[in-house]
Order: sequence, then structure tokens, then C-alpha cells
Amino acid sequence: MRINYTVIFFLNRRFEKNGKQKVYGRIFYKRKKSEFATNLWLESDKWNHEMQSAIKSPVIMKKLTAMRTDIDGVVDRLKYEGKNIDHKSIKDYFIGSDVFDIGVVDYIRKVKQQKMKQVYLSKETHLKYEQLAVKLEKFICDTFCVTDVDIKRVDHKFILEFDNYLLSIITKQYKKPLSKTTINKIHGFFRTVLYQALDEDYTKERPYKRFKYKKVDPKIKYLTADELLKLEELDLSEHNMLDRARDVFVFSVYTGLRYGDAQSLTIDNLKEINNHLFYFLDAQQKTSNPVENPIYPKAKEIIEKYQNSAERLIEKRILPKLNNSKLNECLKNIGIMAEIKQSIHHHMARHTCATTLLLENNVSIEMVKEFLGHSNISSTMVYAKITNANKIKCMEQVKKCLLP
Repeated sequence: MRINYTVIFFLNRRFEKNGKQKVYGRIFYKRKKSEFATNLWLESDKWNHEMQSAIKSPVIMKKLTAMRTDIDGVVDRLKYEGKNIDHKSIKDYFIGSDVFDIGVVDYIRKVKQQKMKQVYLSKETHLKYEQLAVKLEKFICDTFCVTDVDIKRVDHKFILEFDNYLLSIITKQYKKPLSKTTINKIHGFFRTVLYQALDEDYTKERPYKRFKYKKVDPKIKYLTADELLKLEELDLSEHNMLDRARDVFVFSVYTGLRYGDAQSLTIDNLKEINNHLFYFLDAQQKTSNPVENPIYPKAKEIIEKYQNSAERLIEKRILPKLNNSKLNECLKNIGIMAEIKQSIHHHMARHTCATTLLLENNVSIEMVKEFLGHSNISSTMVYAKITNANKIKCMEQVKKCLLP
């Protein structure tokens, strides 16, 4: 049911200073009214009394429009929360003399601001809070037709509806639904936020207590040795952008670096140890863990290839500067040109490093963990499966044992 109310603004002549009068608001609901003062002042000749709006003052007009929008949001929330709605409650909630328990989206952004002061957390972690807030805001708007809901209203039913909403999202980049692994990560992050809210007494519930994650085995996509060779040998001399994208990808294959870490590398991150060139990072963007590894010759060739590039001369960057979406678009086209059946994206380089470069060459899982800079070996164990290449090696060994 629509709540019929009216908001007008006017100049209050009882409050005047420096030739300006104070702007007041008036809320009408069921023939009753409540007034409130704003912090705005305006000259009388800049106010249209008939239209009840500012003229020749776009800044004041913009602020008054924002107030109307905020009051609309207050009414929507009062309605959703099932609270009493009258002229006084609308005014009180709007000016803050009677406040809501914090909304779940507001709380997430409040936590984000707190976390941004903690220098040891990465920008990627800060971004996760905002991404979660945006998804929840869209879900709440589509489901409840309000901009936010009281965090105390987040219950098991809310989580189930949010899960269904996540399943319906089609990604802009890949034009397909979110994977179950991605959805589980979103739920895990949301659950952590809600536990913090519980610790801070914003809520008394544990809405995830009865929610069961649908476990999925992670599908690690990587290039085989043959596919990697096809990609490396593809002639891209007439495609400068694609050539740069391939170099960024191949560099990550031979260093195991994520996109953000590889893009952040400068010549200051290089050093020689016992006549071997190493790269080092004091803190990876995702985990904040340090990592230090020798540079494979093919990665060194790429470093030398761009020694006179603008990125190197001006910013000391090791690799060409490419944003992630453009890079993945280029890699997809490169894969087609190289007749590689699977679609290529940058993070496959890290998977290729772990699987094709390291594990298939009998590097121990413990060494793979250190090379990739994982915090826990459980993160590395997702790569520890028997690949076709390893199966063939096993078969050859068996043949040698069986044949005279």
C-alpha cells in the first residue's frame, strides 16, 4: 500500500541573518504536519514561494532534492520495518532524534571504513566489502523495494532469498551465471561480517547457522604443455596489443603471480642472489604474504623486451599496463587464433604455473605452496590432482618395469 504524504520547503522569516533566511521543511501526513529546520540559508529573492523551490541556486536545489529522496527512504523503511508511520515519526527518523538500528548495507560500509584504516589489509579486501554492499543493496531493492533493511531483520529466510538472487546474476564479463564457488565465497564473506555485527551487539541472530553451503570441487583450468607452446609460438607481430597481452600472461605462467601483483612489479622489485635474478614482494595484494622467487629465463626475456617501453622509463614498470577486462578479452582472441579449445583468462596463468610448470615436473606440493605464496597448504592442495601428463609418465614407468 502506498503511503501518501507531502514534503514542502519554505523560508522561515523568523530566522534571518546576513540578509538570508533559514530554509525549513514541512511534512504533511493525514492532515497533520511536522516542521524541521535544515542547515541551509538563502536570500528571499532566490526563492520561488509559489513553486516552493530555490531559484538561481542550483546547489541549494540539489540539496533539497536529496532531502526529499532521503525522506522517501525513511518512509519506505518505516513501512518495511512495520513501525508506526505518522507526521512526527517521519520527521523524527529523518532528523535523527529517533534512529533506526543500523541497516545491513550501512553496516557493511561502516565496517569497510574501519578496515580501510588498517594498513595491513589489501585494497582487494576493501573492494570485497563494497562489492558485497552493492549486491545486497540491489537484492534488497529488487526484493523489498527499499534501499536498506535493519540488520536485525537478516535471518535464515533472508539468506536463502539472497542465495537465490546470487544464482540469478549474469556476469557482465563472461555473460554467464555466477559460479557456485564464487557464490560460496560471497556467503563466506557475508557470514564473517554478520559475526562481527553479533560481536558488536548490532544483532542477536546467527542467520548462517542453518544455512548449508553446497560444496563444489574446484575446477582448475590450466594450459597443457602443448597448449602453452602453441600460445608462445603464435605469430602476433602484426597485433601489438595482443602481443603485449600474451607477454603479460606468459610472464605470470613463469612467475606464478596474480594479475594485480604482476602489474605492480617494478624494477625495484628485482634483485640478484648468487648470480640469479629474483623478484620479491613484501606483501601480495590478496593475502599480504611476502613472496620471493627466482625468475625463469622466459620471464627474464619478457622483462628485457620492455626495457625501453614508456611504462619502464616513466613508471619503472616491468610489464605493459593493461586493465584486467581488456587483458582477458585479448587472451580470449589469442586462444582462438592459437586453436586452443578452452577460453583463456589471465588467472589460468597461475594455475598453469602450479600444474604444468611445477607439479608435472615433480616439484613437491610444499615447494609449490612456497612458490605461489599461499598462506596454507590447503590452498595449494586444489592443484594436487593427477594430470593426464602424470598418468602417461606413470604408464611409461610401468612399461619399463614390465618389458624385458
